[in-house]
Amino acid sequence: MATKFIEYPDRESWLAGRGNSIGASEVAAAIGMSPWQTPEELWEVKTGRKKPKDLSTNEKVQFGQNAEGLIRDLYVLEHPIYKCEYHPYRVYFQEETPFLTATLDGELFNVNEGTVGVYEG
Repeated sequence: MATKFIEYPDRESWLAGRGNSIGASEVAAAIGMSPWQTPEELWEVKTGRKKPKDLSTNEKVQFGQNAEGLIRDLYVLEHPIYKCEYHPYRVYFQEETPFLTATLDGELFNVNEGTVGVYEG
């Protein structure tokens, strides 16, 4: 399977683009395992019947977003064989399943071996 990505120019475009797929953060709701959203609510959002909840003003969400860069930096500090890149508006998908997507918390590069990996904090 070939992995591809779309790089959106800003948060608004990225949020709009996410409406066309089920992202990694929505999988728990899709399979009925989310304490915050039911599969039916996710379906309503994805089909345009309901607007997604705006969590951008939630204090805990803001804290988590503000801490993400620091946590990535700590990971690299503890594991100096890695470099970590972050692309906040890059959405990955595979050609065969473009409706399943992910925006990664970080992309790891092993400086000794030249291998790549995924950082999820």
